[in-house]
Formats: sequence, structure tokens, C-alpha cells
Amino acid sequence: PPRSTALNHIPSKDSARHNSDEAKHPQGRINASFGLLGDTGNQMSVPSASPVDLAHLSRYTGGSRELNSDVLQLFLNQSTELMLQLQAVVEAADTRTWRHITHSLKGAARGIGAFGLADVAAEAEPLDPAAQHGQALKVLLTLRNRAETVQDFIRAYLDE
Repeated sequence: PPRSTALNHIPSKDSARHNSDEAKHPQGRINASFGLLGDTGNQMSVPSASPVDLAHLSRYTGGSRELNSDVLQLFLNQSTELMLQLQAVVEAADTRTWRHITHSLKGAARGIGAFGLADVAAEAEPLDPAAQHGQALKVLLTLRNRAETVQDFIRAYLDE
């Protein structure tokens, strides 16, 4: 079940800056790609299928687009690296590192509001790639697909 069907009203700390950013960065591209319904003043609605809950992230960033962008860029870099590492970890059947990486990915994804990715990482965390190699490969594919969806969303957000 989705964690949120719509983003809450997020008051901007600097309304003038928000309005200026809105004029420079219309929601069009991200709307078409990821279903954001639009930005009306300080409110944005999103369907439950959004890969990142921007309201969740904004609770930690005070709604600052610049800080959102910085945090999302960090996640993009980290998740890309973690996904590359997971492939090698499965092939090496390294259970300890598998659990460490999936735990890190789960926490980072929850931090930005990528709950779908976090849920898959949480399901993957207890697996033992040495004893459950086939299942670990299947979960890795699901993780990769979810991570790519989140990463594409972030790239679209950053390109606005």
C-alpha cells in the first residue's frame, strides 16, 4: 500500500525564492515522466506511484529546492555505487557485505522518501546470497529496477 497519496502543504521559508524557482523550473518535464500533478503556490500533489515522496524529503530540508537537490544528488551518487557493489557481492556470495549494503540502501532510500525502493531493500537485507543465490539474483534485479526508477526521477527533478 502506498505511504502517501498526496503531498502535504509545504510552506516555503522564502516564498519569493520559491515563486522565482517555480518560474524558472516549471513542473512540465517531471509531470510528464513521473506523474506529478503540478505545483500550485506552495502545494504539490503527487499520485501514490511517485518514486520519491518530496513532502517527506521537504520535512528535513525545510522545503528548500536547493537543499532537496543537494540531498537527492548525494543519494543518486550513493545508490549508483551501492547497486554496482551489490552485483559483485552476490557473485562473491558475501552475506555480511550484502546485508550491510542493503541496510545502507534501505536507510538512504527512506531518508529521501523512496519508500518503494526502501521496502525492497528491507526484504533483501536478511537474504544470504551464499545459501540463496538464485533468490538474491532475483531480488537484485528488482532492486536495480526500483533504483533506476528513483534515479530517473531524481535526474528529472535535478534537470528542472
